Amino acid sequence: MELDFEPETEDTLKGRFPEAMAPLYDAHKVMAGSQRPGELRRQVFDYFDGARLVVSREKVPDGNVYLHVSVSFRDKSCETKGNELLFQVVQKVNALRGNPWPGLMRAFATGGATHFVFPELPEWLKGAVVPQDPRWN
Repeated sequence: MELDFEPETEDTLKGRFPEAMAPLYDAHKVMAGSQRPGELRRQVFDYFDGARLVVSREKVPDGNVYLHVSVSFRDKSCETKGNELLFQVVQKVNALRGNPWPGLMRAFATGGATHFVFPELPEWLKGAVVPQDPRWN
């Protein structure tokens, strides 16, 4: 069941981000459709520019944990692609976190959405400001 599109201010979205990062989902169950973070408002971040991000922490069988960000657009006319989409998503994730996320694991497209997978940070790196391309901040 798709949630209604309800854009919020960046401050409101940022304030909700820790709640979205609390649950840990099984990546295989998400891919199989038995766990659907996009059906839970706490995981859904709607922006006034028409972008919808669904964010979730997911564990894969090897034990690694990743931040999975799915992005779609309310209106195809505001959709971006390629590097522009990558920059837009990284900028939004960095704003939600409050500092840059170092590195992108992979990106892929399925079912009308583009998915980005970021490695979870080790405890010693959490909160660190990692130098990145300034266009991503």
